[in-house]
Amino acid sequence: MAKYIRRVNFILAQTLIYEDQKRNAVNKEWLDSSFYYLNELAEILDPYLDVE
Repeated sequence: MAKYIRRVNFILAQTLIYEDQKRNAVNKEWLDSSFYYLNELAEILDPYLDVE
């Protein structure tokens, strides 16, 4: 599940970059918060960055 969440987050980032290149308006506030929360959820499900 965490793998898919990270993949969705990557696709959202690519979409945002592509839309910026086209100069179309994207709701960036929504995307900014979604990046954070999707990463946090993925870390809870399957820690990728372990602190030792």
